[in-house]
Amino acid sequence: MVQADENSKEDVQAMLRKYEMHRRALLKHVLAPSSAQQEEEMLAKRRRQEEEKKTEESKKTLLEKHAELKEHDATVEIAQGVQYTESFKTSWRPPSHIRNQTEEDFDAFRKRRGITVDGLECPPPIGSFLVRF
Repeated sequence: MVQADENSKEDVQAMLRKYEMHRRALLKHVLAPSSAQQEEEMLAKRRRQEEEKKTEESKKTLLEKHAELKEHDATVEIAQGVQYTESFKTSWRPPSHIRNQTEEDFDAFRKRRGITVDGLECPPPIGSFLVRF
């Protein structure tokens, strides 16, 4: 009878091991993606990357086109012999807190920011152009 109990315990343990191996195999099969799924995911990832590259290139080309147009305008003015002797008059005025500063304040700010200026009647340096409403 003692031998039968030992055999039954061993049988139960063997059955539990077998059951656990079977359960792990099922989980591995269910949780692990198949190679077809992995390939689909890789292809989708590649497509997304290619689309991102295309959008970046299109943005670059737009910026390049804009720069070319500006260059073209300047070359047309040069070809026609247009020379500007006076500054353009605009209605823009700096904010009051900047208008109230002295020329020494402007020079100190330019020095801190590494701004070099040439000419007469240079506009005051402005740290930020955020619009406040």
